[in-house]
Amino acid sequence: MFNFQNSAKPILRLDQLYLRCDKSDRSIINLSPWNWQLRPGEKLAIISTNSYLKYQLIATLANLVKPVSGNFLSYGSIGWPFGGEDGLDNKLTLKQGLEFLTSIYSDCLESSLISIDELLSILLFKSIKLESKIKELQKEEKKFFFLSLSLLFSFDIYLIPNTQYLMSEHANLLRPLFSKQLKDKALITTSIDSNFRHKYCNKGMIISSLGEIVFEGNLKEAIKLDNLTMPSFNDNQLEFSNNFKNLELNDCNRGEF
Repeated sequence: MFNFQNSAKPILRLDQLYLRCDKSDRSIINLSPWNWQLRPGEKLAIISTNSYLKYQLIATLANLVKPVSGNFLSYGSIGWPFGGEDGLDNKLTLKQGLEFLTSIYSDCLESSLISIDELLSILLFKSIKLESKIKELQKEEKKFFFLSLSLLFSFDIYLIPNTQYLMSEHANLLRPLFSKQLKDKALITTSIDSNFRHKYCNKGMIISSLGEIVFEGNLKEAIKLDNLTMPSFNDNQLEFSNNFKNLELNDCNRGEF
């Protein structure tokens, strides 16, 4: 069993969890069950060459995909995949989408370190109008809007599959809010962005292509010990769609996100 050495009570616990490791072969799953925990304040970087397995992990924790077997228990709120569309209909106006999410996540809004007024002022500065329909936004505007929504709510655990836009110059106004909101929170990221890992993560877990946990512990040690051959792609080339649906499968469980 792989557990972080920390006296704090876990906020997430994986129990005998098996996930698919191969997009084309449903029979290939992790070699041994995952039994590990995440505690408040731990920012975990998943390091693996298997982008599909990393997709399965984030999608499972977001209740979008069912695991092969086993389960996970969370003792706090888990956000939708960071920067994702959270199921909002693109025919909605930005104002309607914002009102809808604030009604669902009212508790997470109350505990947020970021106010709606802060968010609205930034959108106004970017000339993004609340009266616009989501489908009318330009590509960069849409990314900025959905990233802003992900920042507005205070979740106990943030799921961050892709950090390319967050770490770009387009999101300069949002990164200080991201750092502010992350205080004492936990996150799990499958991003391959080394700058993001160094700036925001304190734990690392190396997972082989067949799902074996090779190492877990301090991030610097994980990076030092990582002798896996990383493929030459960036976050945008992974298997994630913007609304984070597992489109090629029938085992997609959208959940209440």
